[in-house]
Amino acid sequence: MTAGLGGWGIPTRIQPPRSAQLTVGFINIILFKTQNSDRAFKSDTFVENFVHISTKAAHYLAEKKVRTVGVDYLSVGGYRGNVVEVHHALLSSGIWALSVVN
Repeated sequence: MTAGLGGWGIPTRIQPPRSAQLTVGFINIILFKTQNSDRAFKSDTFVENFVHISTKAAHYLAEKKVRTVGVDYLSVGGYRGNVVEVHHALLSSGIWALSVVN
């Protein structure tokens, strides 16, 4: 999995692998530790451009039958954009979504 770049070159989206050689096999749980741990949680204000799972990555994880996904901030989906789509893709596939796993 890779991170897509947002404003100022800061990764904001977790993307699926770009290469067919980088695949997810049988995995029960994936925990993403990102720059949210150092940047977002240490901020006195809510960080709107936190690193989150892209919609494409959520569908990829569902296709690979991952059972649980966790991120190190307040939501697996983005604040403005794909929060509903990511939650729907994960939860409708039976994937548990964990937030604030730091």
